[in-house]
Amino acid sequence: LPIVHGSGDMAHTVREIIVSRYIDCVCLPIPPSVQTLVEQGVEQLPVISLVVLPEKEHDDDVPRCSYVPIDPCQPVIMGIRAAMAEGIPRAYVDRDVQRYAPVSWVGPDPYLLKSVPLGAFSAATVPFLPPPEPQTSRWERICWMAFRLHELELDFHSILFLCPLTDWPWLRQAYQERMPYVAPEQREGLPAWWKVEPASLYFVLGEL
Repeated sequence: LPIVHGSGDMAHTVREIIVSRYIDCVCLPIPPSVQTLVEQGVEQLPVISLVVLPEKEHDDDVPRCSYVPIDPCQPVIMGIRAAMAEGIPRAYVDRDVQRYAPVSWVGPDPYLLKSVPLGAFSAATVPFLPPPEPQTSRWERICWMAFRLHELELDFHSILFLCPLTDWPWLRQAYQERMPYVAPEQREGLPAWWKVEPASLYFVLGEL
């Protein structure tokens, strides 16, 4: 299921799919190293929190991090929340990396999902997606997630993968062609769970 992060309308679509059909595994584009803390944060909702992952220092020696926002308007968080409520196993399949490189892309507003089917929305968006460069962290993450999907097929029969729309066409290709993959990297430090100060909520909540 191709998803757009930070969209309440997309989160609603995810929930409706999970509760309306048989699914025996919900697959998530998050590394397994954060599963315990992310699900702890989901159980704390409506408290908004972050799971923070320290990153390897860049050339400027400034400490940096990436984070997973525990926000009910995030489709991935809604997928976890709905799966936990329905007793469905969750699989965290993204590749652990020392530095996370976000994809810079501006697409159509998922508000369209109120009147346009998800299939049409996704198909119309694909021609404008930025392709991953070979031998980059993004490409290695895509190939790793495709490999993990094949592994999960050994144990599950109806897997729902909440795949970022920006990676969807290439992950599908990597899955079908069984492209070679690179094992996850060793993380710099342990992830941590933090509540968000009320004054900072505007900067964390994607839908706002």
